[in-house]
Amino acid sequence: MHKFHCIELDFKICISQSIVDELFSHRQTHCFSKESGGMLFTKNLNDSEIEINKITTPGSTDLRKRNYFKLDEKKAKEDIISLFKQGFHYLGDWHTHNEGVASPSGTDIRSIQDLFIKSGHTRPFFIMLIIPNRANISNCYLVAADGKKLCNFKYISDKEFFNEQ
Repeated sequence: MHKFHCIELDFKICISQSIVDELFSHRQTHCFSKESGGMLFTKNLNDSEIEINKITTPGSTDLRKRNYFKLDEKKAKEDIISLFKQGFHYLGDWHTHNEGVASPSGTDIRSIQDLFIKSGHTRPFFIMLIIPNRANISNCYLVAADGKKLCNFKYISDKEFFNEQ
């Protein structure tokens, strides 16, 4: 199990190895690769820690370019409703970047903030996960957005995790 921690929110996000493997299978591995993306879901909402239990992957109607990804909004809404009926709660979005250490673009930041504001969701924040082109979980970028500010998560290594216990 991989964990990220946000000190500011005192909140942890856990991701199983199988979900990490699925995310990394969509990495941009060469300069002509198109961005991939999807949505992040959990079965259990908690005030201090959640696990990403399910993701969606790129669909044929999503807009994919070398430096841009946009979900098909109609299909995304249908997926959120369908997965909610199965007990999954929408957490936010993920997408890839063709860089060794993932970092957000201005468009990424505006997009996750706008999504939170427009959603009318009851969660205190949405998350955005950016997958780098290297298969190294600690090089991912994970942030919580509440419509006003961003709160960054840091990957917790096994050593750091066990020292917290």
